[in-house]
Amino acid sequence: PWLIETMTSGARRSLDVFEALLAERAWVCGPTFSVVDCLLFPVVATSSKRLDGWLEGYPSLRRWHDEVARRPAVQRGMAVGMD
Repeated sequence: PWLIETMTSGARRSLDVFEALLAERAWVCGPTFSVVDCLLFPVVATSSKRLDGWLEGYPSLRRWHDEVARRPAVQRGMAVGMD
């Protein structure tokens, strides 16, 4: 239980950081989509689903997630290994 709580609170702190960044800009590193968005998306898309409420309380992060998820290349990349 201690480890689960420690890891969950660490994940939420990270989400808080990304929420604050994305409240001020369209993409993680600024006004344009970059490799950083590509690298962070799988982490957010998969890890955050393990949290109660998923991305509730993170409207900017949810907007970013949805925008990245709509990109055809991201959809192809996320499908690798799923078959």
